[in-house]
Amino acid sequence: TYDPVTALWTTVTLDPNHENFNESTPPEVAIDSNGNAVATWNKAYQSGNDFIEEIASAYYTNGSGWGPIVILDTAINQDFLGTYVVMDSFGTATAV
Repeated sequence: TYDPVTALWTTVTLDPNHENFNESTPPEVAIDSNGNAVATWNKAYQSGNDFIEEIASAYYTNGSGWGPIVILDTAINQDFLGTYVVMDSFGTATAV
């Protein structure tokens, strides 16, 4: 992650909850006028005989960094088509 305030890169923490993580989609990212951002992506993994797909999200606060990963929705043996995210100038994000 790049921090424009410090002009430094920081490490990215992968989701440790799923060791059998199979795939993910590229993230969709939206940024507000204050430099805050939100990212959403789909991730998939095998759990027993089930194929689990989740829509995940994380919020970046300018000056503080990325918050925890939040699961927005989960599908079992179904596919999500992808996610899209927008953010207004006040930092309110909407993901579909």
